Amino acid sequence: MLIFDEPTGNLDLYNEDLIIEEVKKVARKKNVAVLSSMHDMNQSLFMGDKFFFLKDGKIRYSGGEEIITPEVISDIYGISSKIIELDDKKVVLGGKYYEN
Repeated sequence: MLIFDEPTGNLDLYNEDLIIEEVKKVARKKNVAVLSSMHDMNQSLFMGDKFFFLKDGKIRYSGGEEIITPEVISDIYGISSKIIELDDKKVVLGGKYYEN
């Protein structure tokens, strides 16, 4: 198992993509799982296939990308969001702009 804590933090877009692709390549080649903490949900969606949302030190939600909803985001982060489909992929948009 490979374990990462914010592996793309403070990187530019090119290097974020490079790190994610290399991690995925090594995981496939070595047939190992990857556990990574990430705060960027769009990167998480690109990298992962199972997701865990923690709150107060406990797992509050877990599952596939279907658990990533505006309601879950609001519960965990206390912020409004909108989820759109772009090129058949889920994209999370968030902030005051999306408040009801």
